[in-house]
Amino acid sequence: MLRTESAWVAGGLLVASLFSSVSCKAPAQKREASPAASSAAHVQRRRPGAECQPGEAACACAERRALELLAACFADKAFDAASRAPADCKSAKLAGVRAEALAAAGRDDEARAAAELVAKGDPTNRFARRAQAIVLLNERAFDKAEVALGALIREDAADVDSLFYSALVSRARDRYNDARQGFLRVLHLNKRHIDARYNLVTLTAALGAAEEARHHLAELSEIAPIGDPRLSLAKTAVAEASPKEPTAPVVLKRGE
Repeated sequence: MLRTESAWVAGGLLVASLFSSVSCKAPAQKREASPAASSAAHVQRRRPGAECQPGEAACACAERRALELLAACFADKAFDAASRAPADCKSAKLAGVRAEALAAAGRDDEARAAAELVAKGDPTNRFARRAQAIVLLNERAFDKAEVALGALIREDAADVDSLFYSALVSRARDRYNDARQGFLRVLHLNKRHIDARYNLVTLTAALGAAEEARHHLAELSEIAPIGDPRLSLAKTAVAEASPKEPTAPVVLKRGE
């Protein structure tokens, strides 16, 4: 959703979660995003990260907002929401979400430390485990990342977030067809997954599949917030697409 070099023409990742500053913009006021279906949480049909509701406990609100924003591909906003939780919140889920948001934003050292702390008290915490996998991905430890993500997917075949990062591993390893199928699988489970659609735009454009890239760009335009940097990056990728032999994806610096 990245860091020194961190984003595939897909989204913002050297292989990192995709985009910190690139993907984590607040949703536009006039466009309501429908819930992102993720193993992370069941998101209600309302704008992700909506402010606390009357009577909603502060800890519960922080956890809900962080989960919704992370599922909606806004890692920086998810981290901010998790960080605003009261100091006495002891939720392992919230701590795990915070760790994953850090990893998704390319803040690897902080993410690693946060995930390890969560794992000590809750070894099965999926958010912390996914955070560790994302850090491995960011560090190009692809074999280890693939093993870690594979374990999460075997436990839950509908884990959208783990499937997404698994597709990113395939892209990082130049396994273009596997990457394409992986992003499509994510969208089959969650048709509003912005990062998966963005990756499909840039992947197909980089491969010279201009018609397919334009299709994915049209779909991305329907779900990305107005003014989201991913839209302009995707439009540029499509504009530059032309039939050609497959080439390695362009690597962007996080935040570009």
